[in-house]
This record gives sequence, C-alpha cells and structure tokens, in this order.
Amino acid sequence: MCKSNKNFQFLITNPLKRIANSTILLLSTLSLLLGCLSGAPQDNWYNERGRDFGFIGGMRLPMDIIHGRNGRSFVLEIDRDRVQFLDENQKVFALKSAGDAPRAGTFANGKLFVITENSDKVYVFDENGTSLYNFGSKGSGNGQFETARGIASSLNGSDWEIFVSDDANDRIQVFDEFGGFKRKFWSVDGNPRDIEIDDNGSVYVADQASLINVFDKNGTLLRTITGVSGHPWGLSIKGNLLAVGNSTNNDIVRIYDINGTFIKQFGGGGSGNGEFNYTHGVSFAPNGDLWVTDHENHRVQIFDDNGTYLRQFGGYAESPALYWPEAIIADLDHYYISDTGNDRVVVMDGDFGVYRRTIAKRGSAPGQVNDPRGIALDLQGRIYVADSGNDRVQVFENNGTYIRTIGGPEVFYTPWGVAVAEDGAVFVSDSEADRILAFDSAGNLTGSWGEK
Repeated sequence: MCKSNKNFQFLITNPLKRIANSTILLLSTLSLLLGCLSGAPQDNWYNERGRDFGFIGGMRLPMDIIHGRNGRSFVLEIDRDRVQFLDENQKVFALKSAGDAPRAGTFANGKLFVITENSDKVYVFDENGTSLYNFGSKGSGNGQFETARGIASSLNGSDWEIFVSDDANDRIQVFDEFGGFKRKFWSVDGNPRDIEIDDNGSVYVADQASLINVFDKNGTLLRTITGVSGHPWGLSIKGNLLAVGNSTNNDIVRIYDINGTFIKQFGGGGSGNGEFNYTHGVSFAPNGDLWVTDHENHRVQIFDDNGTYLRQFGGYAESPALYWPEAIIADLDHYYISDTGNDRVVVMDGDFGVYRRTIAKRGSAPGQVNDPRGIALDLQGRIYVADSGNDRVQVFENNGTYIRTIGGPEVFYTPWGVAVAEDGAVFVSDSEADRILAFDSAGNLTGSWGEK
C-alpha cells in the first residue's frame, strides 16, 4: 500500500448517496494518490484491495458450546445457522453452515455431531470443520425427527452411540456414529430437551416440565430430579457434578450432584460479568471450568467449579469476520476499519492483516457504536468514528480509550464521512441533512455548508 506521513482512507460502499455524502473522504484519497504519483514512498498498495482479513471474533445468539480435543471448542449460533470452530485460544479458525437452527452438539471419536431443530438432521464434521455426512429426516419413523433439540454421545463397549432427543415425538433415539438407527425409548413427561450421559452410562434428559429424568441406556427410568424451574435446557456432567442451564425465566446456572441433590446456583439477569440473559448451553471443560452460552448477551462466559467468574469471549457480531465494512483508514502500522454490519471498529496489523484489537463495540453508551461509517485519524493518531446510528462522532485514543463525543441527535442527521485537518478541525458529512458540518479541535461547531 502507499505509505506516507498522511493517512489513507476510502469507502467500501455501493449506494450512490453514500459516495455523494463522502466528498471529503474522496478528496483526501485523491490528495494521497497524487502524492504517490509525484514520488512519495509507495509500494503496490493497489494489489492489496482484495485482502482477506480473516476471522476477528464475536458471535450472535450462541445456543451451545462443545469441547473437543487439544483445547478446541465449538459454538453453535442458532440465528445464523452455523458452527464456529475455535482453537485453544478461542480464536475462530473455521465457520461452517449447519442446517436450519442448530440446537445442540456433542463431540465423539474426533467428530462433532450437531442436531438442527428445523432441518431435523444430524450434521457431522471433523474437528477441523470439514463436513463429513449427515443423517435423519423429518417424520415419526425410526431415524426420523420432529423438532429434535438435544444430542449426546457415549461408548457402549468399543462402539460410540449417539442419543438424540426427538421433542415432538416424545422420545429418545439411539444411533451408531454413522447414523444407523439402533433403538428408541419414550420420554416420561414429554418435551425432552438436552441430553447428557454420566460415567456410569446413565442418560439425563432435561424436560420442559421443570425436571430432569434419568434413564439407563435402554430407556428404563431410574430417577427424576424435580424442582428445576425455568425450563431446564443445557446439561453437562463432570464427575459427580451436574450443571443445568435454563431457557426461560431464570438467568441462572444450577449445580446438582448426579443424584439430584441441589448444591448451588449462580448468575442473575443482566449483562455484567457473571450475569446472564438466557443460559441455554453449559459445558464442563476438561480442567473443570464451566463454560456457559450467555445467549442474548452474545457471548460465552467461563467460571471455575465454585461458580466464580473467570473470563469471557465473543460479544455481538453478525459474523466473526468483517461484515459490511464501510470504511478503512491506514497509518504506517495498522488498518482501522469500521465494521458496520457488526457494529464495531477493529484494528488490523498493517503488514499481514492480523486482527489486533477492537476499539468500539455495539451500543449507545459513550465508547460504543451503532452502524459506524466513516473513520479518520488525526496527526496524534487519535481515531474519529462517524457513529451513524447514534448521530454522533466519537473520538478514541489510538489504544481504544474513549476520549469524547462530537455532536449528537440535536446536531446530526445520520453522520457518514469524517475527516480531520492538520490543525485538528473536524469535518463531517451529515448525510440525511445534505450538508457538511465543521468543528474545531475541541468539538465545537464552527460552521456548515450545503442545505438541510
């Protein structure tokens, strides 16, 4: 790319109106290009226009989290009909479609098995994200499903068996690992949800009727855990502990022993650390930490075996890669991108395009963005973002620390492009008002041209 002491910015957009409202940005681009042609330092920046920046992270409405081998994990996004394949550092390395509404998954014999609620199929992948095969169809016959919602795996001798909860048919079906039907047994109370199997081979089935039924592998009812309010859904077992997530009413995780004795609960409604907005999926990691899909907060939270919050990953994104990126600017070291479709601003390495950090995420609070558009840098490296959906321009330090807000709904009507002069003056194309607004370096309005 063309390297100089100025910043290079252009729009990635199609509608003519966007181009018209980005006059300042286009002029700054032309200025840089002329500088390149007149002998400024340069390389083949134009050959990089098709660069794939790869995966950044983030998720939308995660339903289940499954652990694989060597620290890998898999996140099911029900609203986007896909599986995220994550490495040991929770970095996405593959993204695969998985039918219509993937609900739950299990990992067995190096393969990920995903049950889809609306496709009525089990989709099977290897741990690298390669699609292998699928089985099942819609119906009530053997090997058919009607709103399948849970899946688990267990060894029976030396053979793996796959258990699927077939909700509308009120039954559990058992298959070999290649999808061959083996047997079935009936749910006691109807509406079976998730399934888990303990080390003794007992099969735990969450039921909408606020209970968990426990069967042997042939379907004989052994016992029932009652009083699990809030529509128990996700189940996970580690040793003697049974973790239960809920689908409605209670934004908590409950811990029982495998005999059904209540031990503790943690969580509560909210978006802070350790708070939840629907705890659909739960999964014990090999080290005993409990991972929870915080469904409507678009993240996975991780707790120790005492329920103490440790960390999280994810955060709202329509895609873990760039999604409708609207504008990009570069200095000598980094790319700064308004990732419009994901409601965030991200920073990528200038040499290899590797993700470095996110400096603004979705929201309306100071330092958050909604539908970000134009982006600019000043001579101190501060970042200016046209926060279109919030009718403002936000300013950040280069490390992402929020500094201040310019304008607001009382000033802007959908700000789109932004540019910063050498003296710190800020110019903003106010899209819906068909005008350009000018501000001084402190963010005070100093003038405008065009018409409202």
